[in-house]
Amino acid sequence: MTPQDHRRLFQGPLDGDGRRSIYLKITRMEGPRFLEIFDFPNPLQGRGNRDVTNVPPQALAMLNDPFVIDQAKAWAGKLISRPEESLEARLNYIFLSGLGRPAREQELTSWRSLAAELARKHQSSNILESEAVWTDLTHTLFNLKEFLYLR
Repeated sequence: MTPQDHRRLFQGPLDGDGRRSIYLKITRMEGPRFLEIFDFPNPLQGRGNRDVTNVPPQALAMLNDPFVIDQAKAWAGKLISRPEESLEARLNYIFLSGLGRPAREQELTSWRSLAAELARKHQSSNILESEAVWTDLTHTLFNLKEFLYLR
């Protein structure tokens, strides 16, 4: 498969490293499907302002789109490679890096409980080393209203 074939078959960043970009190559006849769900403007028309919507396909994309799941897996891999001493330290780190603020005590309690439940579900004895647990936790963070919306 040539790089040109890959670009036609798969949407996403052109560099292939999962980086976001200010400037993206846009094909006029076939826009980026994931971004179209989130009010990406039609490339054939000039547009002064973008629409702001909140519709079910957006929530479903954040739950099921392969791009979002891949980003959660990538983040989980980076978290596992970090030498954290405790579950709380790692949870605080994902809140700081994902939401720009430390986790509140109530959130830490809830997320510790969620991590334990996910470890049981994935039959993982070591939460800090489980890619499946951290993929699910980061995917959950991606779907928080605080992550999705600007105040």
